[in-house]
Amino acid sequence: MSMKRPDIRVSLAIIALYGCVAAKGTDLVKQALSPAVADPAVSGQIGQPGQQIVPAARDVSGVRLYVRTDQAAPFLRGRLTNSNVAMAEESVTSVLRVWPVAGAYWERLAEIRAASGRDIQSVIEAYQMSVLVAPFDGQTMVTRQALGVRLWDVLSADDRRGVVADLASTWNALPPDLTISLHNAIASLSPDGRARLKADLKGRSSLDDRQLTEIGL
Repeated sequence: MSMKRPDIRVSLAIIALYGCVAAKGTDLVKQALSPAVADPAVSGQIGQPGQQIVPAARDVSGVRLYVRTDQAAPFLRGRLTNSNVAMAEESVTSVLRVWPVAGAYWERLAEIRAASGRDIQSVIEAYQMSVLVAPFDGQTMVTRQALGVRLWDVLSADDRRGVVADLASTWNALPPDLTISLHNAIASLSPDGRARLKADLKGRSSLDDRQLTEIGL
């Protein structure tokens, strides 16, 4: 019994779809990084104001990445202040320009933008990139919880499902300091926002009322 050869049109359609997805991914990275500090050294050229710069191939090297992550390490965690927030954004963005799939750095960039008073859409874009490139990375999910909750009132329905997934999946992994941050984030929500978050968590996870009370829901 002979097998039917695949339709050439189907193969071409698959190739075209793959190209569209790859192009879209590149566009999302450039869009999410566009409000950040431009780094001419990364692109190998001087950018005009507002120009979106993509990394040159020569910059994607293990040594360069190691140096940049080492420089950004002090800013990946810890308290953001008026005196260090600009340097934190520059250092974290420098890593993302050569390592755009680093979910923890996208999450931190969202926090930095929020602390800098950036427009809320740029904060959301960085948060969305963290979920996109690291949806199931345990440590990133843990550190992303409080940020997702703080943004809850302005997130889309799809983004809210991601917040619920982070909370439900890593509930038992929260260290004390992040539990406090999560509690404070929930306290900052509108009454309607808290009610919706509680309803969504109860409907999509096994968390009970006692557990939800622990974080202020």
